[in-house]
Amino acid sequence: RVSYFAHALGTAFPVSDKRIVKAIDALAP
Repeated sequence: RVSYFAHALGTAFPVSDKRIVKAIDALAP
């Protein structure tokens, strides 16, 4: 899940991976 979302969000949101992972974990644990 992290890889998929990180890849999708990473392109739109060049923010820290930690923030992305935390957001994804909250949305899709």
